[in-house]
Amino acid sequence: MKDRIAPTQRGEFSTADIALSCVFPFGVMRASRSVVVELDQPVFVGPALSEFRRALPPQQPEFHAEFGAQNDDEMVLRSLRQYEPGDAPRRVHWATTARVGELMVRVDESLANGRTIVIVDLRGAGNAKRIEEIVSEAARIVEDQTNLGDEVYLGTFEHGEPKFGPVRSSRSASRRLACASVGQPGGPSSSEGGGRVVLCS
Repeated sequence: MKDRIAPTQRGEFSTADIALSCVFPFGVMRASRSVVVELDQPVFVGPALSEFRRALPPQQPEFHAEFGAQNDDEMVLRSLRQYEPGDAPRRVHWATTARVGELMVRVDESLANGRTIVIVDLRGAGNAKRIEEIVSEAARIVEDQTNLGDEVYLGTFEHGEPKFGPVRSSRSASRRLACASVGQPGGPSSSEGGGRVVLCS
């Protein structure tokens, strides 16, 4: 027997509570029981996307490496960071890689379309409903900016510790936000380049 189980709340789940019932014969007798099923692997239930779209702040040209060419219409920011799985090989900065002894990649950004840093701070939410609204708003921002081609970073508090890092798809963001909880969120260091910072709180 196969059936779909519709989750009722956001989170990470390793078990499923299933209610079974049977009426037989002809509705004369009814039997029911609850069964806890261990899942083969954890299931991550992400937040619903907020219908509200807020105006985002402009990109901030902070940097720690070198400034690239500039003109009146667009400022290009060239910074360096450590290689992460999924980075294109063409972005590797070989001169710096040889100097520091580890793979470093270029981050070329414009002020119109570059990096968006989303910080999810649930400490002041006050109640469960507001927490879900904040997480849903963050999910919407990540979805929209990823679709626009931005490099999106997400800062949250998950599994008892701050977490910060890139999210390369709405699916990976949904998995992260499924685990977001109340606590001090992770954030970028001062050497991680510029971009727009969006606080969801």
